[in-house]
Amino acid sequence: MDKKLVNEIFWLRSISCLAIVLIHAIETSIDYYSTQSGSALVSLQTLHLFLLFATPTYVFISEFLLAKAYKDGVPSGFFMKRVKNLLIPYCFMGVAYAVIEAKDTFTWSSLIVATVKNIVMGDFVAWFILLIFQFYILHMILSKFLNRIRPFNALVISFVINIAYLGFFNLTQPLAVIPFHDYIWARGYWIPCLGWIFYFTVGYYVGRNYNDIVQWIHRRQLWIFGSTLLALGLVFLLDDLIFSKTTSKRPDMLIYTCCVIGLIFYVSNKVNKVPPWVYYISSYSFSIYLLHKLIMTFIPPIPKMGMFSYVAILFIGSLIGSVIVAYLFNRIPFGKYVVGGIQEIKNKESMPSIQTKTAIET
Repeated sequence: MDKKLVNEIFWLRSISCLAIVLIHAIETSIDYYSTQSGSALVSLQTLHLFLLFATPTYVFISEFLLAKAYKDGVPSGFFMKRVKNLLIPYCFMGVAYAVIEAKDTFTWSSLIVATVKNIVMGDFVAWFILLIFQFYILHMILSKFLNRIRPFNALVISFVINIAYLGFFNLTQPLAVIPFHDYIWARGYWIPCLGWIFYFTVGYYVGRNYNDIVQWIHRRQLWIFGSTLLALGLVFLLDDLIFSKTTSKRPDMLIYTCCVIGLIFYVSNKVNKVPPWVYYISSYSFSIYLLHKLIMTFIPPIPKMGMFSYVAILFIGSLIGSVIVAYLFNRIPFGKYVVGGIQEIKNKESMPSIQTKTAIET
């Protein structure tokens, strides 16, 4: 079992966490100023598209850590530990978001319906947890098989499956013969693991061959930067020509996200010492992920405030608010099971001891 700290993952997790908060701040601001147009709107939409690597990167991180830490199979109690640390906070927050959703026209029936939708169908910001648990199960089932076949074959197969799945839901209209077709095409297709299977496969092989991959990245500096720029250009091109949705659940995001991950691996390896803020954002990332959009609902815009100003207030306010709430809840019994635990960073003499889990766990 290899639980040596990996600095690249601190960078990936913290950058992706900040990107997700900023994405939702941009979406909230655009929704409020929906009648406005001009350079501010175009700039925010462009930044929003640029940040869409964030959610897929979390799939990569999750499987990378498992593949690197547990090369010979997961330990006893692996699944139940994650139920306790991830699924219980997910359920608590599902109720919290349901309460906020039903507050204006509150009835017990509407609260129950919203809660069931949130927890069972992932109909709120934390839907990603349902996806991660699918990959925990896949890792336990497929890890030995993936270790026996050629990585190239596994990557090609998973890429074809992933791109076909996302292409179908992005390029077709809802099929009326399928029950709840409008909901499935709107967001239901996010949950099944087929829409993310390529990131899972990439994470597995990078985790298994971490040292070799890092050396490979260092030998291809121009390729890393060039491919990222080309992939980003492809995303912007297809956004205008083909895809009507600006979302991370698009086929072109497969290549773009992997290029961004490679770029972050390269750049973070060049930094001699990881800044404290990277550790802290990474440590609080799960709680930030659960709480930030809830906190945004309590940050109204000031009259005549510009779109950029509102984005900045939403981003900073929800980020700081999430950290404060997580810190306070983690100081009371069982608080970490409500808002998520704060990850402990071990073997870093300059960093204070935080709480709960090691950085290698997910």
